Amino acid sequence: MRTGAGARAAVPDGSYVVAATRGRRALRRIARQPGALASAAFLALVAVCAIGAPWIAPYDAVRSRLMDRLQPPSVAARHWLGTDQLGRDVFSRVVVGARVSLTIGAVAVCGAGALGTALGLLSGYARGIADGVIMRIADVQLAFPFVLLALAIVAALGPGLGNLIIVFVVTGWVVFARVVRAQVLQVREREFVEASRSLGASPRRILLRHILPNLTGSLIVVASFELAKIIVWEASLSFLGLGVPPRTVSWGAMLSDGRQYIDTAWWVAMFPGLTLVAVVLAINTIGDEVRDALDPRLERLKLTLHPNRTR
Repeated sequence: MRTGAGARAAVPDGSYVVAATRGRRALRRIARQPGALASAAFLALVAVCAIGAPWIAPYDAVRSRLMDRLQPPSVAARHWLGTDQLGRDVFSRVVVGARVSLTIGAVAVCGAGALGTALGLLSGYARGIADGVIMRIADVQLAFPFVLLALAIVAALGPGLGNLIIVFVVTGWVVFARVVRAQVLQVREREFVEASRSLGASPRRILLRHILPNLTGSLIVVASFELAKIIVWEASLSFLGLGVPPRTVSWGAMLSDGRQYIDTAWWVAMFPGLTLVAVVLAINTIGDEVRDALDPRLERLKLTLHPNRTR
């Protein structure tokens, strides 16, 4: 039996080819779905607005103009979505709020995904004591309500963007870890993994070069749904006053400010609420399409039920 460099050279890398081929087929299927394309275009527009918020927003999003307070939406007055109770332009605040929501969501998903994937790989491949300890920690964390855990962390660390991201990373890694563990338990028994192990490949190489590429599709799907969930939870915590600092523009804080003006100035809460709903719906739509495209069993079931349908 060869070990070392010789074994590494002999280890098959078919998992990369299979994962790449599956990814290309999934992209072609997604590209033929009008709902996915429309959702992707809308999210790209929101991302552009978030990145270019200082140049796109026509007014300062935090500066008060009491003479212009509670003006209705008007193109002629250059307040396209109206103004709030302090005279701040709602359109400018919606655009700037996109930066906060998307930044918190993206960073938190990356952090939770990295931590959960690492722990899930360790738990599923090593088994034994490591698996038991990690899964029991996950079970204990799932037993705590999210709001209660978030309150405890925010009370200990204080409000702020960084602390809010820590909240979502600490509470979000469990989903990634459990999904990755379940996938690893299946993939570790596949023939190419057994062949790599018999040729003397190290556990690290098996995990990174043969098991992890086969988890990419599941991770993308989980990340998309977690991103939507984190955006909603960030708005919820900001609505309750537990999220971003008061002077930071957030869709949740805008909803909180406008709830008492629903009858007289509906636009203060309506437009940030509609934007939040549209962004979450677009993310979930893309997640559904990615899941359908990456799951060949679901595709075969759809073709069986609808034989005249082509994708």
